[in-house]
Parts: sequence; structure tokens; C-alpha cells
Amino acid sequence: MVYKFFGGRSPAINRAWVDDLMATANSAAGLHLVPEPPHRPDSDEVT
Repeated sequence: MVYKFFGGRSPAINRAWVDDLMATANSAAGLHLVPEPPHRPDSDEVT
């Protein structure tokens, strides 16, 4: 995936959501969209 961001600050990417997407991508059914879980302040964010 490629993301292009505009603005002065880098956005935070929800790490739990990325992990969920990777899990579906590595399943027999292949990648499919899953709902973004709520932001958890204690989770590691990718910036």
C-alpha cells in the first residue's frame, strides 16, 4: 500500500488495524477490508 499525506504533521496509523489487515491477507480467503478498531492509547502507532 502507498499512502500520500498532505499537511504539516504526519498522521498516526492504527497499528491494531494494520495487524488485522495483515491477518486477513495471510488467510486462505485473502485480503479483505475489516472495520478499523477503536484507537487504543497504549498501542504502538506507526507514524
